[in-house]
Amino acid sequence: MIFDFDQVARCWRKRAISDASARSEVDRADWRIEQDVKNARAHVGKQPILDRDGRCHFCDELIVLALLFCNVDCRDDYDKEQSALFRTGR
Repeated sequence: MIFDFDQVARCWRKRAISDASARSEVDRADWRIEQDVKNARAHVGKQPILDRDGRCHFCDELIVLALLFCNVDCRDDYDKEQSALFRTGR
């Protein structure tokens, strides 16, 4: 059997290029994941931390000390209000 070394070299170069492009796709994906995590951490840091003080944070009604809101509606309304404030930059 006779080997065509030029053909073997072309095959290896082609494989190296495809491996490099696969690595670059992985590198881009890793970079994107890191950026998303960084953005998520920055966003979480901007959100206020609510204290459990025995009052609903939306309607100020007395509630069990372990809760933040008196019901689901108050929680949803609070989230909507905070989203609107965030969008307007307040």
